[in-house]
Amino acid sequence: MLWICSYQFTTNWHTVCQRVLKMHQNRDNDLRYVESQRGRKLLLYNGFQFHKKYDNKDGSVMWRCTKAPACFGSVRVLNEAVQKENPHSCDRSEITNVVKEALHNLKDRVKSLQGEPISTVYQETLLSLHERGLNLVTNLPEFKNIKTGLYNARNKSHGVKKTTFKNGAEVEIPGTYQDFLLFDYQENETRIIGFASQEGRQRMATIRDFYADGTFKCCIKPFYQLYVIHGDLSNDSENSYIIPLVYVLLMSKKEKTYTTMFRLIKAQIPNWNPKKIVIDFEKAVMNSIQTVLPNTEIKGCYFHFCQALVKRAKQLKVTKNRNQLKHLALCLALPLLPEHLIDDAYLYIMEDCPRENNITKFNDYLVKTWLEGGKFPTHIWNVCGQKNRTTNALESWHATINRFIPNKKINMLKLLHVLKRDALLQNASMLQRQNGASTSSSANGKENEDRINRAIQELVDQKIVLGHCLEKLAPFIYFKV
Repeated sequence: MLWICSYQFTTNWHTVCQRVLKMHQNRDNDLRYVESQRGRKLLLYNGFQFHKKYDNKDGSVMWRCTKAPACFGSVRVLNEAVQKENPHSCDRSEITNVVKEALHNLKDRVKSLQGEPISTVYQETLLSLHERGLNLVTNLPEFKNIKTGLYNARNKSHGVKKTTFKNGAEVEIPGTYQDFLLFDYQENETRIIGFASQEGRQRMATIRDFYADGTFKCCIKPFYQLYVIHGDLSNDSENSYIIPLVYVLLMSKKEKTYTTMFRLIKAQIPNWNPKKIVIDFEKAVMNSIQTVLPNTEIKGCYFHFCQALVKRAKQLKVTKNRNQLKHLALCLALPLLPEHLIDDAYLYIMEDCPRENNITKFNDYLVKTWLEGGKFPTHIWNVCGQKNRTTNALESWHATINRFIPNKKINMLKLLHVLKRDALLQNASMLQRQNGASTSSSANGKENEDRINRAIQELVDQKIVLGHCLEKLAPFIYFKV
């Protein structure tokens, strides 16, 4: 490959190199310090490399050529200036110094990495040398020959032996994230690790309404899910400002795991006394909340209620015609009504429901799971008068955080960097919203919400009957079937 320089082209490659190297001479005459592969301090000066020999009484330092004893070259340095220089018998090489400095800078960059691929940083160094117009890349060691040292340097700077793990017992939390660590529980190979900023911990003690859900995409092995506790910072009855406060790595979805998690949070934040927690309809989580936080009201997410009914409707093919779809929409409206009217509303729906066999099976499912002492009592899934009926804000957060972690090939450093960055951003947003500013909502969503609330209020004020209220609510139940 031929390099085209800014001066007149010549086919004499040796001459080209000499002229280009002169462009770096002034820089090379500076004193620069790097670390050798064995961790020793090296001085780079005037195209030569030096090891420290000894300190003089006058404060100067004597440096000897690394080619000693074959070469007797040395320099005496005082206050970052060369006081005396003995000639070398070895060859001078600016290229070697440039490459050594590049490797030193590469190692420094690697030490500060928060999970980014080390191979990517190496490639950037390779390209940087290539673009400098010198034949440097052939002198740079291949990645496979130095990667172990680079990984060790990165891990050592964070105080861990490794950043990926096969089981819970191996997991190490980097020392750089100890201030973010809320708790670290271990029982045999089971680990439950929670994180929260100092501001988040303080907020946990003052907020009363919480939302909780897990995400799986951005979780790292050996953990099964990242479970996050969100809180609503808004104090008014209409607007919301929901942000994540506690991030927990869990190895399972078992009730015992959730119970331990809630106990650990409560132990670290004793003043955490949630008035209400909104979750999906995961029974293990509900049981755990009842065990650890018996005075906390548990509410199910309206979106997940609708999702469950629509899923069963699809299984039973309750989507054949307009009458069946209307029946489904009326059933989906039940949680919006005042709780004491739900049984009467169900009877109203049954009076005029289609008589097909699949509708009968769907109604049986509705009764056994959601009514008449079913799996989920009405007080859990009734959302009448509730400011936030869903955990959709959490799903939105999941989508955002997953964009920062686009694939499964992540390590603990990368995950903690993303989570701590998120916590810091949330803290900054808190300062911007000290007056309880609300999150934005679409005009259509706000209009539909107002219509639903008006219909409920008209029912409460006895301006319309129960059946009329259901008929008014059904058109606003938007769900893909």
